[in-house]
Amino acid sequence: MRITYEVEITINKPIDDVIRIMFDYHQMRFYGVPILDHHVHLEGKPPLEGAVTELYYKHQDETVKMVEVILNNNLPTSITRQYTLGTVKNECKDFFTETNGSTIWKMDVLFVFPENKPINKEEFKKKTLNQMNAFKDYIELI
Repeated sequence: MRITYEVEITINKPIDDVIRIMFDYHQMRFYGVPILDHHVHLEGKPPLEGAVTELYYKHQDETVKMVEVILNNNLPTSITRQYTLGTVKNECKDFFTETNGSTIWKMDVLFVFPENKPINKEEFKKKTLNQMNAFKDYIELI
């Protein structure tokens, strides 16, 4: 089962600030939804292509591990990341454009599920926008 969608927001910060904070994993615990507990870089250094990072999130009473791989890096204009959580894969193609000191952040999202179960695409899209807006709220305050 596959779902795809696009989301876009505008962040009132220059593109260099957006990218610098987005790839500072130590700051993710201040805006992440869910909150990042800790991370472990396994290969390379994000956002360099080929970098692999384990992201550990607290979810209720357990810790959940998600693996991030940087598939393609054309920053400051775009980057493609793949996330794996169990048997679910999520690929995010992020595009950045700076206009008058603000950054337009567009994301093309693909989820691949191992089973054909009914999935609420709008709910996934809403969660992605919530995560993007949490980042926007955080970076605009610092």
